[in-house]
Amino acid sequence: MLLVTQFFGSLPQTAALLLASCLLAGGLVGCGGSTGSTPAPIDPVAVAPLVAMEEYAPKLAVADPLAGEELLLRERVAVYNDFALALFAHHASPEYDGNMVVEPGSIAQVLGMSWSGAGAGSAEQIQRSFFPATGAGVALAGLDISTAPHAVHGASAGLQTQTAVWGQAGYLFQRSYLDQLSSDYLAELHPLDFIGLGAEFRPWIDSGANSLLTGAGDLTPGSATPNRTRLVLASALGLEGAWQAPLAASATADRLFERLDGEQFWVPMVRRQGLYNGYKDESLAAYELPLAAGDSSLLVLMPTKGQFAALKANFAARLSEVTQALQPVETEILLPSFIAENNLYLKDFLQQRGMADPFSEDLADFSGINGQGYAYLKGINHSAGLNFGATGLQAKGLTVASLEATSDEPPGLLPPGYGFGSAGAWGCPVVYIPAGQPAALPFIYIVRQKQTNAILYLGQLLDAGGENAGRWECQPFTPSSDPGLPPDWL
Repeated sequence: MLLVTQFFGSLPQTAALLLASCLLAGGLVGCGGSTGSTPAPIDPVAVAPLVAMEEYAPKLAVADPLAGEELLLRERVAVYNDFALALFAHHASPEYDGNMVVEPGSIAQVLGMSWSGAGAGSAEQIQRSFFPATGAGVALAGLDISTAPHAVHGASAGLQTQTAVWGQAGYLFQRSYLDQLSSDYLAELHPLDFIGLGAEFRPWIDSGANSLLTGAGDLTPGSATPNRTRLVLASALGLEGAWQAPLAASATADRLFERLDGEQFWVPMVRRQGLYNGYKDESLAAYELPLAAGDSSLLVLMPTKGQFAALKANFAARLSEVTQALQPVETEILLPSFIAENNLYLKDFLQQRGMADPFSEDLADFSGINGQGYAYLKGINHSAGLNFGATGLQAKGLTVASLEATSDEPPGLLPPGYGFGSAGAWGCPVVYIPAGQPAALPFIYIVRQKQTNAILYLGQLLDAGGENAGRWECQPFTPSSDPGLPPDWL
């Protein structure tokens, strides 16, 4: 069974009672903030049903009561895609000059699991980071998003997801939170002794993960005090997609690719010819290549020379315009074979979207995890990769978050015993001599699910690698070629 990616699960049912008890005990600080004084020991019976992860029996998954509601699905997808575009715009900023790929589904999953364990203030900030109070988010801002999983991707052929959670062995979690992780998010739950393993905990996370979650250990946000790690949340989404129309071996040949700086390189290119959805105007050409399952496709937007920055600056509007204008057209498509990989640290992006308190040791409220709090998000990291070639697409996205205990964590949550440019020489002015007319230019690509229009992967290709096809020639200045230079300068 494929795991259905959802935005957020439900808050624990005891959240209101816990919040009320915290207020009676002296305010919200007791729900997870630091008081500066030594807190009283926790009595597990007096708060809420608490259980160590190794003693917990997973709850069965529940159905999504909102499934099939097309209007709500369209609204959810619109918000989800807005988040994906904002994520891409932030990390692929004009100052960034490399290849880029992001996979927003696993990020949504990890944000959801974090949100489900957060108290009122932190939960609201996490929600607002995904559902901003402007644009498409308004439609969902007042919606009760805590009822069940919210399907976005659906069950696409070749699309696989996995979610896993590692919790400190012996740590007392709220049973209702573990219920949510196993039921709403279909998360595998693994107890792990972070304290005992110290700085060597990462290989143990990878050893307990299947191929889809491989790398979660290295991606886990760390600190100088790994023995304070209490919870690691991980989610991955993978895609194995063959092209709808198989290609012959002769479909790949070396052609010229021209980078934004004008340099040209010989790179292997995939050639397709036939009837494809396409769009073209004076500033860009767009092509859609369907995958074999028929419900997902690769959409490429290749701007004409000198128009890449303009496309990036107005990408959301241009993407909407292009997707609505796509129509079948007989065409030839030439695209370089490439592999894009990158790691991203999402803390700065999420803080800019209003999610500040959950990352603060003093202000975070994750009382939904254990009934008291005393935990904060150390970080949320993301890794993505995509391989485009003659046979199809292979892609994977992985997101990992870690929660650490605050320095004033009270006794009782843990039983006794438990205690990460080069410089060149300047000679004379040089001129690049291109080899000829390029077959392809830098482009932005999207892998999307056609039924829902949900973005699965989003990236840009600026450098396709290969062998430099042009040449640099030294062109000494002369007074006649550069009248701005004095004759005695030479």
